[in-house]
Amino acid sequence: MLGLFLLGRWVQGSARKAAGIGVVAGVLVIGWISLSRTLPESWAALRSPFHELLAVVGGTLTILLVGWVGSRLQRARGAGSAGPSATVERR
Repeated sequence: MLGLFLLGRWVQGSARKAAGIGVVAGVLVIGWISLSRTLPESWAALRSPFHELLAVVGGTLTILLVGWVGSRLQRARGAGSAGPSATVERR
């Protein structure tokens, strides 16, 4: 939640789709950091090197970074195409 709040506060015009993808990525990172200690020995290479208490920090940073990059990419993609909503006709 903190990452989503900060994304909306710091990134002007952040896109909903990018924010949603950032939240999903953040939840996955939190799950990986928190639950990786329970992985069996055969999956030891997938364990997180971070302490479980850093899960909140990792999730927040992931939401911010993925949301910011996604918003930038979405704006760059939308700037090149002038669709019907790009112009307003006055009468």
